[in-house]
Order: sequence, then C-alpha cells, then structure tokens
Amino acid sequence: MSIKNFSELKNTVMKFKPMRMVVAAAEDERVIGGMKLARELGIAEKPILTGDSK
Repeated sequence: MSIKNFSELKNTVMKFKPMRMVVAAAEDERVIGGMKLARELGIAEKPILTGDSK
C-alpha cells in the first residue's frame, strides 16, 4: 500500500487503537503541537516527551 498524502496517512492510522508514543528532543513547538493533535485525534495515548524544558 502506498500513502500519497497526509490525509491518507491519517485515515490509515485512525484504523488502529491509540498507541503510547515516545519523542526525544520534543522541545520543538511543532513536535508538541503534533503530539497534541495526535492525542486529540485518538492516535496517541499518554505520550512521553523528553527534551529541554526551557
């Protein structure tokens, strides 16, 4: 199966149960925003974010 865009990726991932995700160097605002979106969509559950808290 070939995924051609973000919409197809999201639809594919939404078929699975939520997963625990771990992100290293998660201090980037885009990473935090992406994990927030993943939680809101039910893709991620209880993510673990590591990195510089400043």
